[in-house]
Amino acid sequence: MPTKLVEHSSKTAEAVDLLFNQKHTEAGLVLLYAWIDRMAWLSVQDNESTGQDFKNWINKYLLSEYQLPCSADDLWAARCAILHTGSPNARDTNRGTAKRILYYGGDTHKFVSNQEDLIMLKVKDLHVAFLGAIKNFAEHLNQNQSELTVANEKLDKILKRTEQV
Repeated sequence: MPTKLVEHSSKTAEAVDLLFNQKHTEAGLVLLYAWIDRMAWLSVQDNESTGQDFKNWINKYLLSEYQLPCSADDLWAARCAILHTGSPNARDTNRGTAKRILYYGGDTHKFVSNQEDLIMLKVKDLHVAFLGAIKNFAEHLNQNQSELTVANEKLDKILKRTEQV
């Protein structure tokens, strides 16, 4: 397995788990979506990634194996909504090109909606699927040395806390 990716993912997973376990769902989702952004960035040759790179990563590593009630377009809109406004509304949901995602932690029977533009997504399902997608990505990198080299170079650029601050 790609060591740097595993180390980075383990540290970030600890932070996400801490937020969710302490019922800081919004902050946990912010970090989770930022982490997906980072994985998309690690998967491309360029020094910057785009919304399309995010969607491509989601389709290739997450939705290809894990069944969620949403598309990559829906998750991109949800990412934008959470990161920019902390709400379920994003430019793409307002335009009708993506569905709004509402999150829940318990049973869906409490949440009934007949709105076609609304998806109810269990936070744990998204979290578990994303962790599995990272495993898929790591396995892909393990088989593609040139892509692993690019990802490792980028991982070396990520800010690290040092004791000499």
